[in-house]
Amino acid sequence: MANPHGQGNTTALRVVQLDASELDSALVLTLRQQLVFALRHFEPGWWLSRLQPELNALLRAVIWKHSIYATSSTFGQGMLNLTYSQANSDGMPLRSKVAHGLASVLGQWVVERQAALTGFLTRHCSVPADTLQRSVRAAVAAVRLASFINILVFLQRGQHSTLLERVLGLRTYFFRSDLRRQVGFDFLNRELLWHTFGEFLLFLLPMVSVQRLKHAFKSALAYTPSALRHYVLSDAEQSSSASAGASTSRPAWAAGAAPLECAICEQLATCPYTAGCGHCFCHYCITANTQGDEFYLCPRCGGHITSSWPVAVETAPT
Repeated sequence: MANPHGQGNTTALRVVQLDASELDSALVLTLRQQLVFALRHFEPGWWLSRLQPELNALLRAVIWKHSIYATSSTFGQGMLNLTYSQANSDGMPLRSKVAHGLASVLGQWVVERQAALTGFLTRHCSVPADTLQRSVRAAVAAVRLASFINILVFLQRGQHSTLLERVLGLRTYFFRSDLRRQVGFDFLNRELLWHTFGEFLLFLLPMVSVQRLKHAFKSALAYTPSALRHYVLSDAEQSSSASAGASTSRPAWAAGAAPLECAICEQLATCPYTAGCGHCFCHYCITANTQGDEFYLCPRCGGHITSSWPVAVETAPT
């Protein structure tokens, strides 16, 4: 590796260093999710949550071995043409790599196992529990305060984006100064276009009534040939459309009729309600839809539903 202070190496920009940190965090999160997904079927399932800190430490150790130890840069830095180096050495010395690995792997494990380690020291040492807990909280607060001060200094001077980098004396440089962080205008235009289109959809979709569109679609299909309707509508929708006209003249809850069926969820109606259009609904289905859309239409006949009331179900005499 070339001398970081020699020709061809440039100090990394602040935004690039922050982007590399975000990429590293996203990589760890993605790999952790994949690991949990792969081990979720192993029995018993309690050991996965109990050994989660150890699995995280193992994952961080593997990442450190193939990134910092092998190339003197994290995976996020490698994707952005960055590398670590120290002021008086060519590249990143082995002792700095080991110290970085112990701090990033073992240090994070200690933080995640803080409660268990505190309980262990309380049981096996003569240190009072209150004193130990206060000491741990004070140490955590001191590290967080130092990290906050470090990020303020980093924003001013542009070096050591993390407290660990400042303690180890690591600086971040562009590995090749001829590779610049440039983005093509066609890519920027495409991103701006999709971003604007997404904002427009977020503004427009809440004003669109899905039920009205669905009813209009079904009404339009009512005048199409039966062969076309067979390929567009499902069997349940075809039977629902065929029985829509008959249900208006003969309510679904009349004596001798089939069990009450909700016109919305098409299941056996729970606490059946009607809205006067000749169809039956679950109390939850009709209440949730009418409260969410004041212009809600019946999915069977398209009638405007303004109010609903319980159905008086007739029972056969004994």
